[in-house]
Amino acid sequence: MPNYALLQAKIVADHAADTAEQISAALNAKTIAAKQPISTADIKKYLLLNGVWLAIKTSTNPVAVTAMDALALFEVFNVQESNVQAMLVQIMDGLIAANLTPAFTATHKAAVLAMGDTLVSWADQHWEGAVQLWQIKEVQA
Repeated sequence: MPNYALLQAKIVADHAADTAEQISAALNAKTIAAKQPISTADIKKYLLLNGVWLAIKTSTNPVAVTAMDALALFEVFNVQESNVQAMLVQIMDGLIAANLTPAFTATHKAAVLAMGDTLVSWADQHWEGAVQLWQIKEVQA
């Protein structure tokens, strides 16, 4: 059930002078940086298409073995959880330090981590679906 008190507080705090249409647009706009799970299939695809999959897969380096195990064990890395993100960063830092040929680089690390970046709206975080004009007008009445 939508929390109308929360909606009213948001409007009073940030949108008191705005029209209902402006409020709806602002609350539904996807402008808030957030994290989303990263599919291991997407990571594997990236590694393959960028020429580093085979170097990691065939390496006997313990970090490369751990990376392959993690990609096999999990369907997604939920980087919304700080310990999961830390583990993924640690593995990738180890791959960079391993200096495989071809090398897994900081650019690869950044690209993989960016897979977990997304934008959400206030409504995504605090509401059930998009905030509708009639809901805003009801709170303003």
